[in-house]
Amino acid sequence: MSRYPVLAVIAAFFLGLTGCDGSLTGTSTGTPAHSYSYVVAGYLTGQNASGLPVTLVNNGKDTLTLGASGGFQFPTPLANGATYSVTLAAQPYGQLCAVTNGTGTVNVSNVTSILVSCGAVYPISTIGGNVAGLSAGASVTLKNNGSDTVTVSANGAFVFPATVYDTQAYDVTVGMQPAGETCTATQAIGTVPRVNVANVSIVCTVNGSKTYSVGGTVSGLGAGASVALLDNGVDATTVSNNGAFTFPAALHGGASWAVTVGTEPAGETCSVSNANGANIGANVTAVTVACSPNQTYSIEGNVSNLPTGTSVALQNNGSDLLTVPTDGTFIFGTQLASGATYNVTVATQPPGGNCVVSNGSGTVGTASVTAVSVNCVAPPFIYAPVPFSKSIDAFAFNASTGVVTPLALSSVAAGGQAQAIVLNSARTLAYVVLNDKATVVKFAVNASDGTLTPVAGVVDTENDPQDIVITPSGKFAYVANAGSNSVSGYAIDATTGALTPIAGSPFAAGSVPRRIAIDPTGRLPTWRTPMAGNSDPGLFLLTRSMLLRVA
Repeated sequence: MSRYPVLAVIAAFFLGLTGCDGSLTGTSTGTPAHSYSYVVAGYLTGQNASGLPVTLVNNGKDTLTLGASGGFQFPTPLANGATYSVTLAAQPYGQLCAVTNGTGTVNVSNVTSILVSCGAVYPISTIGGNVAGLSAGASVTLKNNGSDTVTVSANGAFVFPATVYDTQAYDVTVGMQPAGETCTATQAIGTVPRVNVANVSIVCTVNGSKTYSVGGTVSGLGAGASVALLDNGVDATTVSNNGAFTFPAALHGGASWAVTVGTEPAGETCSVSNANGANIGANVTAVTVACSPNQTYSIEGNVSNLPTGTSVALQNNGSDLLTVPTDGTFIFGTQLASGATYNVTVATQPPGGNCVVSNGSGTVGTASVTAVSVNCVAPPFIYAPVPFSKSIDAFAFNASTGVVTPLALSSVAAGGQAQAIVLNSARTLAYVVLNDKATVVKFAVNASDGTLTPVAGVVDTENDPQDIVITPSGKFAYVANAGSNSVSGYAIDATTGALTPIAGSPFAAGSVPRRIAIDPTGRLPTWRTPMAGNSDPGLFLLTRSMLLRVA
């Protein structure tokens, strides 16, 4: 359209804006011109035929929406001298509009020179998608809307050469099929959605029933081991020897494959390379499964204080047995992989022994386990003097249950009427009071089996010795002599255990002392004696300088 017809139309439009009485000019009533209000108006051209609206704004607040080309007038008039500024609220979709003569000052007349010109803007998009299943060396010709063509010779993305406008329809079809194959199009029809179309799917399959196998080779598989493989998560085959393998189910041309390990061989880990692919068109033989032994770690530890000549049987996880004959390091024969659990326990204790495991359970990390500790302590024994048989009975004592069990050599000759017995703090020597011989004899204690062996060195007591005690320090021993109304005191040699009478021994103890004990501090031995007539007991304390009766 030329400029002059438009201007003629604008002029004709605005001639109609003045009232018949000429009131908009401010000249008909004698009222000053600056008292009148004047319209702000103009003309819109090029409005989209679809009727998409154009919204104008005057001075940022007076809004006017136009649905078609033609003259327009803002609803709010302005006074003489007021300014106006006409702008677009927003560009209408699919068009580009511009305002001419949009700003100025009202000057004693209506504003009619504003021009809004719009022109079409057509967004351009492409049509494309993806081809799959096309055999090697083949090609397929595609069409859009029956005319725009593209020939695709490999699987993957494609795009038609011609562009299309926004909201334009598209219809993708197969113009020429590849030799020996049939291709079908999906998601192929629609309207351009203001963006490029890239989801058209073309899938080609080989005509007839031609299928292809999937296989490869296995290496590194241990003797007697097997690995279970899967194709596409379902087709399974178990391989028990190194070499070639093939899955039982064949795939139709154009299908995909994905080989994974279903079940690892015991003690090994297998990895798959060349594991997957798409658009199969020939037998697959390049899948490689490489197996290797898992890294394993030993379970180790240390045994201490095992009685000489004995052994302790250990087990790991209840089955891996190991007999340890001496103190020192031990290593189980079966190694474990990282992440495996271990649990070391005593399967068989040494004779009369009491071996305890610490740090015995846990999970194997990335190094051998070396912190397992087995400590064997001397078993507790109980000895009972038997005066009339001139012997000592020996028993094993279970500290957990309290059960007392006779030892294999349960009775030991004492050499006299054994009246009382006491062990030194190290439990290596036993001191026995022989009542009929008024002596104290020594026996060596075998820490393993509790056997008592006589040791040279006999010391005399006073008449009728009844009881013997050793101080907690292990330095002194005291014997209650009922027949001589005294208490004998002895120093104990720290090396040999020999008894030597201490200065002032024996000590007067009142009448017939029969039992003797050491107070918890280890400083004061006490004993009980029957009073006159053997009816009332008396309790005495031996101090550093005198014997005191306290009860």
